[in-house]
Amino acid sequence: SKAEKGILAFKNIHDFICVGGGVCRHKSPLLTNTLIEAGFNAQTMSSDPKNGTGAGHMWVELDIMENGQKVSYVLDPNSRPGTYYFKKLSEVQKIAQDNPNSHEAQFYTNPKKVQSNRRSFQ
Repeated sequence: SKAEKGILAFKNIHDFICVGGGVCRHKSPLLTNTLIEAGFNAQTMSSDPKNGTGAGHMWVELDIMENGQKVSYVLDPNSRPGTYYFKKLSEVQKIAQDNPNSHEAQFYTNPKKVQSNRRSFQ
């Protein structure tokens, strides 16, 4: 795809990270593994294209303990440059239910786990 053009020119992970190359399917597993190595509970998620049009999407779900309870967050590493997407999963689901045409509905209403690398809390 246009967005992936040039990604094969990267010689190592340093080049990839410093240039900010790649798309969601490159960035999400990297972010997931980085969070896991830092001791967080995280997993890469994906969705199929909406109504069979366009491309699917990949993002990260992260669990954080807040006031003794697990709270899940959605991180989208493919946000526009200079921005980030970090919202509580419960908020994302509510937005998706309230507005079926929203960004959240397109990517987060029918998620599938990509890799089973979520750690359990100790």
